[in-house]
Amino acid sequence: MSFPELISAEIILKSKSGKSMLAPGVVITSKNVFEFVPKEDSMNKISKILQDIGFNVICGMNSISIEGTKTLFENIFKTKIIIEKKDKSSFEMKNDPPMSIPSSMKNYVEKIFFPEQPEYF
Repeated sequence: MSFPELISAEIILKSKSGKSMLAPGVVITSKNVFEFVPKEDSMNKISKILQDIGFNVICGMNSISIEGTKTLFENIFKTKIIIEKKDKSSFEMKNDPPMSIPSSMKNYVEKIFFPEQPEYF
């Protein structure tokens, strides 16, 4: 199995209410979902910054998915990415130290992480 040439991560944007969707015990429902919507300019500013430095960008409602090379991730987010084979068809990505949010994004980004690879049956 070869490791991916491009890897992806998810960026959670800070909400305009100040509430974190990542806080322990938070349950997002149809009644409170709008409490977690990012600031109006967040999505555009962050997606432009990421595109300008070389990432492929897909915007969601509260988050941004990015794709880029391992080297690009390591250089921008000041981390070392380790890709480990889990079994015949899957791998796991870890980073050490944790990804550092660049100063140009700190006011808008709550967290950057690698989503777990899905298991297919």
